[in-house]
Amino acid sequence: MENMRLLLIFIGLIFATTGKSQEKIPLVTDRPDMTESTISVEPGMMQVESGFHYESVEINAIKSIYRNFNSTLLRFGLKDAMEFRFGFGYSSFSVAGNTESGFEPLSFGFKYELFEQSGLLPEMAVLNTLVPDFTGSSVFQPEAWQSGILGAMAWELGDLGLGANIGVAFDGSAQGAAFPYSMALGVPVTTSIGGFVEVFGLLAEDSGPVHNGNAGLTWLLNSDFQVDGYTGFGLNERAVDWSAGFGLSYRFAL
Repeated sequence: MENMRLLLIFIGLIFATTGKSQEKIPLVTDRPDMTESTISVEPGMMQVESGFHYESVEINAIKSIYRNFNSTLLRFGLKDAMEFRFGFGYSSFSVAGNTESGFEPLSFGFKYELFEQSGLLPEMAVLNTLVPDFTGSSVFQPEAWQSGILGAMAWELGDLGLGANIGVAFDGSAQGAAFPYSMALGVPVTTSIGGFVEVFGLLAEDSGPVHNGNAGLTWLLNSDFQVDGYTGFGLNERAVDWSAGFGLSYRFAL
């Protein structure tokens, strides 16, 4: 009952005052890289970001394959510099030829813009996430409520863009906290196509670190619609061997 009350309070913040959208800014997405942007969705706008993800890893001659068929993030602008976030997906996990599939647990959260860039000081935002333990199919359902907070930073470096994230995540167990990190360099290819390279990973108290590399492209078809593709690889033994994916993002007024 206490968990349900907490969830209702959390969702109730959706109904905060939104205000009216001002001049539309260019579409800025939180995919396909792992580094979250510092930009929130404009008030009264909905942004949908969805895609397919594949990754494989082989440990002790046993190969595991994970597929997320529709990793989807809904972002709703509540008011200036603040958005509500809702995530869901359907996935499968295969080990030694045995496959299980189901819905991923739901996630809820907010993004708050904090500061604009000032010289060497980056633009900054903070994100918080909550994952209830009663959502998702049994194969993916968490054993306890999960939560996390992430700091996002960004620097404009001429035509280049540099982004970085660092945060802390709790899975509700007694195994301690985990510390996600990432850094991505964005490079314009044309006026509508952009590329990026990235390193990201996880530092956990109960197990060794995980380090990954990533690279991909985005193609802005118009001011509100973007497609993307990426591939990645592990940088240490605990990371995935290979990953790849593609997706789309679009924005509309409510």
